Amino acid sequence: MSNKKLREKKKKARERSSKEVVRRRRESRQKKAKEQNKWEEQMERETGQQKDKIEPYISPEKLKKMTEKKDEEIKEQLSHNIEILKALEEEYLADQSVKQELNNDLEKEGYNSLEEKLEALNEKAKKEVEKRGENDKSESH
Repeated sequence: MSNKKLREKKKKARERSSKEVVRRRRESRQKKAKEQNKWEEQMERETGQQKDKIEPYISPEKLKKMTEKKDEEIKEQLSHNIEILKALEEEYLADQSVKQELNNDLEKEGYNSLEEKLEALNEKAKKEVEKRGENDKSESH
């Protein structure tokens, strides 16, 4: 081997070993930090100590007003939600009645099975599309 190749080989070996050293140090630090966190968590659990929170003093009158205000907001939100639900229910019932009427009309026309009904609806839709296409053509001329 030439000197140049030997130097490159040694250089790469040094780089690999230095990278390995750095990796081991990093893993060691991470392992120590993890162990320290585990120990701190265990100590907190054992002693039952939580981070001390100082709760502000609220006078009973102010507390009562706050709870009344919160209750009022909750009632308003509930009444709003009830209105929304009623509107949704009305919309659902209207959709169901339209579907039921369509189903009854199809049965009166003699379509009893689901396949027959779907086929009839498909034909009606095709005819309507053709009608609209003809109307669009006649209007554009």
